Amino acid sequence: IKKCEERLKLLNETTATAHQVGLDNEARATCGYMIHVNPVIKAAWCKLGSILHSEDEDNSLDEEPVVTINNKPFIAAACFVRVLEADPLYKEAWRLLSDVLCGDDVAIVRGKPYTFEKCVVRSLEIDPLQSETWCSLGTMLLDSMLLDCILSTNNGHTSVVVGGTTYTALHCFAKAVEIDPLCTDAWFNLGNQMHAADDEKRSSEEGESIVTINEKPFTAKACFVRVLEADPLYNDVWRLLYHLLNDEDVAIISGTSYTDEQCIIKSLEIDPLQTDMWCVMGEILFSKLSLDCEDEDFDFDEEEENNTVVVSGATYTEMQCYIKAIEVDPLCAEAWYKIGNHHSSEDPISLNGKSYTSKDCFVQALEIDPRNDTYWSSLALEISVKESVTVSGICYTRKLCYERAVECNANNCNAWHMLGATLQCSGDSVTMIGDRSYTAQQCYIQSLEIDEEQGGVWRSLLGDKDVHGGGGGGMTMPVTINGVSYNRKQCCLRAIQYSSWDAEAWLHLGVEVVKSGDTHVVVHEDNDGGGETVSPGDDGTSYTPQECYIKSLNCWESGEAWRALAATLSSSPPGDTVTVADSKDQSISYTNEGCLRKAEECDKKKAIQSSSNSDADK
Repeated sequence: IKKCEERLKLLNETTATAHQVGLDNEARATCGYMIHVNPVIKAAWCKLGSILHSEDEDNSLDEEPVVTINNKPFIAAACFVRVLEADPLYKEAWRLLSDVLCGDDVAIVRGKPYTFEKCVVRSLEIDPLQSETWCSLGTMLLDSMLLDCILSTNNGHTSVVVGGTTYTALHCFAKAVEIDPLCTDAWFNLGNQMHAADDEKRSSEEGESIVTINEKPFTAKACFVRVLEADPLYNDVWRLLYHLLNDEDVAIISGTSYTDEQCIIKSLEIDPLQTDMWCVMGEILFSKLSLDCEDEDFDFDEEEENNTVVVSGATYTEMQCYIKAIEVDPLCAEAWYKIGNHHSSEDPISLNGKSYTSKDCFVQALEIDPRNDTYWSSLALEISVKESVTVSGICYTRKLCYERAVECNANNCNAWHMLGATLQCSGDSVTMIGDRSYTAQQCYIQSLEIDEEQGGVWRSLLGDKDVHGGGGGGMTMPVTINGVSYNRKQCCLRAIQYSSWDAEAWLHLGVEVVKSGDTHVVVHEDNDGGGETVSPGDDGTSYTPQECYIKSLNCWESGEAWRALAATLSSSPPGDTVTVADSKDQSISYTNEGCLRKAEECDKKKAIQSSSNSDADK
């Protein structure tokens, strides 16, 4: 038995994996012999149970592995129970028994039922200094809460009592790292829990979550840093650290600073087969280009070529990141979408020996993920009103694409808006969504009931032709949105409230004021055109119809606005003028005749532009 114990100790210390099966077979034989000679050797029973459990995890069969000792069959759990029947204070057997119990499994020890949780608690009550066991207990509590969340139930445990003290999952992980500061899994789970809590706090603007370990405070970022200092190849932490870091924030790991972008690079160097991280890397490079576009001397082609990232010694542009994702997984719908969305629609891109336009990329994305409303909306923008495209063998017009978008996501306010606009452009009177029909106006109403802060949609309700006649599919009767009734003038005011640079909204507003017989109107406008809501106590600004037309011309010159402005001077004494700023912000005075001449100039420019862009319009 002494020789067997020495041999078993040597087998336990052996870390070779190439001969693991052979070692396990030898260990099984050694344990079997020891138990046959002396049935109360606890180490032999535990080793034998561990081997059977390992075989069970690798086994694809439904039946558990069994070993026969003295003509009696034993599964893994039975081996550990045999030890605990003889010595209920053997902590290792309790811990190992918990490993083999799943879900509602129960082991009977000395006539009492024990679940996974009870086995872990029993082990910790015998020896509370087991860091890995504390980590396992915390993970069990997390899994229980996650299952409740998925099933919308309240059957799981959010805490557990050990030695008379109540512990949550967070407390369990904190206890684990207090015992062993190098327990990376506990640090990871601790940081992940705090990160999730911080996400929930952001809406309420509360401070970061902090946990105290051995009298030192730790944030989620600090927990992740501890993991990576112990194990720099812990990829899940690099991924989470990217989400945690702000634009200007860094994480200092073993003396080296890492930005969010550098965290992605590290993650991809550890595992280059992560399609989602390649897409994120491409998006970061694209956002850099978007910021640089604001510079007057910006050269897109040159900047795109220089805007790169180096991963494992290879250089990648934004597009090459997306292409890499598709090379790793040709069914990565997001990468196809990103290429279509960010690549020039005029120049095809080469992938795997084939050329793809933006439209082709959106089709590829939809054939992989046909329930994505964003992909359908993007494809619709690539085709004209009368054009069609084939997706998975079915032809779709622009209208059908937007219909599919709102069928996939009824809360896609932009798709509802564009569906209404498409109906107006195509001349179709209605569209069918499910078993209900919608006019263009009803589509706009659907969009605004989802999000009222859309200046463009409020203006679309008014129609876009013949502002004096109110035609072009515009509203002739008040509409009700979220229980509130709006007439045409009120729609104009809401449009300007959320988009003060909307030329058509100002033009329509001036016309509506004239029609109502009022001399002026009070307007609440946001100053930057960004769609911000009006501040409480804002009394607004008073505008006459003439001032509304001038505001329209300041936003965008049109023949309709110049004619409307001329009409305000028609009843004035000859020689009366109105002052309008030109494109260089210089004030110029115009008479009635001058306004009409400007209207003719705008009409001619519009006709020339329409003629030269006829192919693009199609």
